[in-house]
Amino acid sequence: MAISRQSARALMDVIEGCGKGLVRLLPALESELTPDEFKKIKREIGRVISVMDESLSAKVAAEYPDLAPEAFPIAHKL
Repeated sequence: MAISRQSARALMDVIEGCGKGLVRLLPALESELTPDEFKKIKREIGRVISVMDESLSAKVAAEYPDLAPEAFPIAHKL
């Protein structure tokens, strides 16, 4: 991936913000959905966060190791 450091940092910030935003929705979703529906949506949110981490964060980290997150802890909590 050949992007500038500034764009790489911006991409990492967006990825992190998206993941945190999705996780913040979980309590509201849990109160509105059946347990089965909530389990499915929670799984899908975890999948989305994992894809962002594996597909995008890993590519940025390969080019700019110092921008790599220590881990993507949000996905592991789902």
